[in-house]
Amino acid sequence: MLFPELADKKLYGILAAVDASQLMQQKVLAQGLYFAKIHDEQFSLCVPKDFKPFCFKRASCGVNSQEC
Repeated sequence: MLFPELADKKLYGILAAVDASQLMQQKVLAQGLYFAKIHDEQFSLCVPKDFKPFCFKRASCGVNSQEC
C-alpha cells in the first residue's frame, strides 16, 4: 500500500478549469467531484449548498470508490 500513514484519511476529487461550460460543471458535480474555476489568478470553488462529495476510500489493494 502506498502511504499507509494516510490509510485512515478520506480522499475526494476536484476538477479545476479555466474555461468550462455549465453542462460540464453540472456533470462534474453530479459525479460527486468538486468543481473550481480559475480566472485572472483567482481560484473559486463552485459547489451548490446541497452538494454531497463522493469519497474514494482507500483499500489495501489500492483505491476503492465508496460513499463515506
